[in-house]
Amino acid sequence: LSVFSNLDPFFEKMDAIKTQRDALMEKLRNFDFVTLVHPSDTNFVLFQIPVYAKEIYKTMAEKGVVVRYRGDQMHCLDCIRATVGTARENEAFLSLLPKVYKEVVQRSSG
Repeated sequence: LSVFSNLDPFFEKMDAIKTQRDALMEKLRNFDFVTLVHPSDTNFVLFQIPVYAKEIYKTMAEKGVVVRYRGDQMHCLDCIRATVGTARENEAFLSLLPKVYKEVVQRSSG
């Protein structure tokens, strides 16, 4: 089959995604407001932000970074799912997330 004749681009893309995923997970673990980063073998990461996850999800979308709220799924209390992107996309996400967290907390406090 011709589909199997040139798998190099596929494996290169897969390696890039895995590298970006691992870096993304490590950086999420360093945020003090992220209490859990679930293990992942996929092209997305699932992480927990207690209390504010749903509001963070909404605010991120309003600012142009789409993540998914998964807090209503079984075993995913206060969880957000982010798709692994390019290095540039991931850095934009990681730069915006703490700003949004701070904004949401301040808005919620009063």
